[in-house]
Amino acid sequence: MSKFRVLSGTVFTIVLVVATLVAANAEDFPLRAKYPDLVPISTEELAARYDDVIIVDARNKMEYNVIHMKGAANFLVGKMKKVNLLTLRAEKGDKTIVFYCNGHTCSKSYKASAKARKFGVENTKVYDAGIFSWAKAHPEKAIFFGKELNAETVKDFIQQKADAKTASIPTADLLAKIQEGYTLIDIRDKNEAKEKPINIEGKKNISFDLLVKMMEQDSPTVPKSKIVFIDNVGKQVAWLHFYLKKYDRSDFYFLKGGVKAWFGDGYDSKGNK
Repeated sequence: MSKFRVLSGTVFTIVLVVATLVAANAEDFPLRAKYPDLVPISTEELAARYDDVIIVDARNKMEYNVIHMKGAANFLVGKMKKVNLLTLRAEKGDKTIVFYCNGHTCSKSYKASAKARKFGVENTKVYDAGIFSWAKAHPEKAIFFGKELNAETVKDFIQQKADAKTASIPTADLLAKIQEGYTLIDIRDKNEAKEKPINIEGKKNISFDLLVKMMEQDSPTVPKSKIVFIDNVGKQVAWLHFYLKKYDRSDFYFLKGGVKAWFGDGYDSKGNK
């Protein structure tokens, strides 16, 4: 066999491997194609450099309080300002700023990194594997409701995350629960609730933030059990699940797909089809 054939075969193999890796990344991290100029960082690299980077959580405070990376600052991407990042730079030097959010399909970390560049803040990366992947890989560097996770408690965290999906039910089943006497609580903010109103008798409008405060204060406004919750698209309720467990609520369900699914299933504001 000639050297040319061996070399060409080797080149073909390398090209095939690279193409396979690119395809895998496109599938595993679908938003990277939308933000090709941003630099991702892997779990392994972040773990190795953890003490030499600045970690920024780009999610809202309610999600951050449930779980976040140890030592992370918290700036919701939509409210993040240039002064926030410059203050971090002043405190911690010209280290790489790593933004993260909930995972592979969460855009907040990308948007935060892109926003930082618009501010003129360079040397940023995106940890797009997200908080859940990090908690599984390095529980000792993850804070769950104020406490460090460990090999045992991370199992409970992962189970709670899985249970949130189990508690999500379709519109017809949720309406049946209301007929059985379950209290309906709409956790959307006022503007969202006004835009797509749900007019079920007995429904309570309590925003996510206020709901958590009420449960913390053990307010009788929030029942101990037999509750169903609705949000916009079924994402907020996944985080609400952690708070419901923390404050000893039971026998509760969420609307799978949120109010978007409610109307998409052909129901009107009063639950009639």
